[in-house]
Order: sequence, then structure tokens, then C-alpha cells
Amino acid sequence: MTQPLPIVGYINPLVADALRDPTSGINTVQLRAEPNAGVSGAVVMKADADQEIASLRRALEKSLEALVRVTHERSTAYQARNGKWVSIQGEDGERCDIIHSDITTDCEAAIEFANAALKGPEA
Repeated sequence: MTQPLPIVGYINPLVADALRDPTSGINTVQLRAEPNAGVSGAVVMKADADQEIASLRRALEKSLEALVRVTHERSTAYQARNGKWVSIQGEDGERCDIIHSDITTDCEAAIEFANAALKGPEA
């Protein structure tokens, strides 16, 4: 789970909706500095949110690259010493795919990168 972003203020949801509407005439002076029971929501800095989104996007892209390599570079058979192409069958009778160890290493690195991104900065 990611660490929460620092809260910089609170805003009434109706005001938040009005802020999205450029014709509303509402300005940011109506932001509150403290929570107001159930009628306010947390506000975070856009730069903090953008940084978190960028970090998660990098983790997702790295994971996607590793998964694409698995699907594109896997093999269903290998050439045995006798020159014949053979495949591997699991105990359950299903065919097993073969992937290069570099691909496995990339997948392991992607898992670590994604876990670190989801964990967020250490408190």
C-alpha cells in the first residue's frame, strides 16, 4: 500500500465541483485549512500527486515490458542433443513454456520495482 500524500488543506465537495467549472466564480480562497466533519475532503498538492503518479507509471511500464518479453520470447520447444525439437510437459499434462533466464531476471526486477513504488517512501 502506498504512503498517503501530505494533506495541505480540506475542501467542501460542492466547492471542489464548482472549482472545476471555470464559469462558477469560485476561487481558492474558499479552501479550508482544517477538516470539517463529513462535509470536507482532503486536498493534496498537485506536484505531490503528479510525482506519485509518475512513480507508479514507471513501475507499471517496467512491469509491462517484462510481461511482453515473456509472451513474445517464450518458446514451446527446444532442440535436444540428438537434434530433435522436444517440448516439456508438466505433471498435470499441460505444456510448459521455456523462457530465457534474462527474461526471468527482468520479471524479478519489475516485481521489486513495482513493490517499491507501491510501498512508497519510507516514513
